[in-house]
Amino acid sequence: MKLLSAKKPDLILGFGGFVTAGITFPGYFRGIPFALHEAKRIVGRSNRIFSRLAHRIFLPEGVE
Repeated sequence: MKLLSAKKPDLILGFGGFVTAGITFPGYFRGIPFALHEAKRIVGRSNRIFSRLAHRIFLPEGVE
């Protein structure tokens, strides 16, 4: 929360993993839009959980 207050980002871009959860969750509650990127064919746990809240999701071709 301190980082978000100090930097005041316009967007959060998450690439999966526990680091994404650590910044995306507080950002969501502060009203900061976020996008998720998944490079693998199998979507990871963090991206699956936060995909319902994301403003945009970027996936490789062939993944839905």
